[in-house]
Amino acid sequence: MLIKLINNFYSFRKIIKLNKRIFKDQPKKTKNEILIEFNNFAASHISLSYCANILKNKHNANLTAYPGHVLLSYPLKQKLIKKIKYFFGKVFNINFFGVYKSFGINKFHYPKINDHIKKLADHTHKKFLKDIKSLRQLEHFKIKKILMGDLLYDTYLKNHYHLSPTINLNNKEFQKFAFDFICLFYIWDHYINTKNIKAIISSHAVYTIGLPARICASKKIETYILTHEQIWKLKDLHPTQYYEVHKFKKIFKKIKIGKQKKLKELAKQRLEARLKGAYTSDYSYITKSPFGINKKIKISKKKKNIFVIATHDFVDAPHAMGHSLFPDFYQWFIYLCEVSKKTEDIWLVKNHPDFGEDYSKYVQYERDVTNNICSKYKNIKVLHKDTTLNDLVKIKVDAVFTVNGTIGVDMSILNIPVINASLNNPHINYKFNYHPKSVKELEDIILNFRIHKKKIKIDKNEIYEFYAMRNIYFSKNWFYPNLNKIIKDIKSYHNLSKPMFYDYWVKNYDSFDEKLTVKNLKKYFYSKNIFLLNNNKFGKY
Repeated sequence: MLIKLINNFYSFRKIIKLNKRIFKDQPKKTKNEILIEFNNFAASHISLSYCANILKNKHNANLTAYPGHVLLSYPLKQKLIKKIKYFFGKVFNINFFGVYKSFGINKFHYPKINDHIKKLADHTHKKFLKDIKSLRQLEHFKIKKILMGDLLYDTYLKNHYHLSPTINLNNKEFQKFAFDFICLFYIWDHYINTKNIKAIISSHAVYTIGLPARICASKKIETYILTHEQIWKLKDLHPTQYYEVHKFKKIFKKIKIGKQKKLKELAKQRLEARLKGAYTSDYSYITKSPFGINKKIKISKKKKNIFVIATHDFVDAPHAMGHSLFPDFYQWFIYLCEVSKKTEDIWLVKNHPDFGEDYSKYVQYERDVTNNICSKYKNIKVLHKDTTLNDLVKIKVDAVFTVNGTIGVDMSILNIPVINASLNNPHINYKFNYHPKSVKELEDIILNFRIHKKKIKIDKNEIYEFYAMRNIYFSKNWFYPNLNKIIKDIKSYHNLSKPMFYDYWVKNYDSFDEKLTVKNLKKYFYSKNIFLLNNNKFGKY
């Protein structure tokens, strides 16, 4: 622990020294503000520092940092120890406070509640308790005509790791949480209305992290979501992430034929590498290959269908891409378990593999929830945690169920049909998956599967087109020219979010084409483009 603290101390010192050399602008004499989310995502801080300063000069504004994880990772009201740490961090430039100050942040704002906010929240909360009688109504809950129900829903789930990861509207703990959430909304709404906010950069469009960003977007303020993989503009009409997936085919048709062929060729190469077990930053969080032969599954198929439910992390933002056929992943899973009793089919459950490191606890939680549910359904078998997708192919699985998972492309490339439970899924533009429009249609597919199975034709060309659009056209290399290489260099995807990444950046700074990067960033921030795409000139969006 002591060694880690010492190493982190020197990592912070190195990046602060470099930033002070690069960013020399003094605070401006203006009331204009750019809101910058304060977090510990080290790899994002590099690109964030450049983006923040370009927006600062574009709008003649000062940079204000704010905490994004309120209610998600810590309560609205700061505890004494948190206040002390926050105060000394700001004053003495400790750790991430020092990093943010080194690239131009001159103010740290923490949302605070007062009597006026409490009064507004109390009125809205009473109406909330009276009007919201179902999870569907909760999903569509709005404050001042701004959709907030999905953010409240997902934040509560993530904040409460229950073995029944859904929401009981009558639960006092949830009702108290909803009040705090409503308070947070009014705090931000008041701040944004009374300050000259010109732009905001957030790390997510989900949870309470996305709350101030969504308010800003509703007021036509420039709103950006920035990660180490992408930067894009959040729009009032499209308040969730990955909304570009609905336009893939339309965008692809506008690309010249020669470039279309090149995109598909590259996609085919990448998919073939994935099938062989290669790691790729296309899905950088998947740190363990889902492919390969690993476990022998003892199943007697006979004349029965074999269905596999591919579970999700039950508390990982079920509304990240928008609404689905079910309010959350738990409700979807319970529904499939209940429908399974109406069939004579073989039902299996596949959890995520253990990706290791920081993800192990989340995968274990997913498995604990699954086992808890399936203990009540003797007709359903939970597969071994090391079961691969090729193991499923070997036993001739007939179909896989997901809400909106990447398994939609992974199993399709292996010629296994996948049935989504959301019209907001990555593969929605393509016919290599089923996309039922209602719960009734989903049930009909299950109960009459042999009829429906004849209708689906998995076209590999469609899969290549999707993969090309998802991972090559909408490239992950918007700031770092080769994210795949960086992740391999630092030994782990998880190290992107750790102070050790600063060491890597400082060491490799001289090979960074800063002039070209700043030129591209300026071009983007002064354009109407939604994404900044460093995709070898395949196109823009």
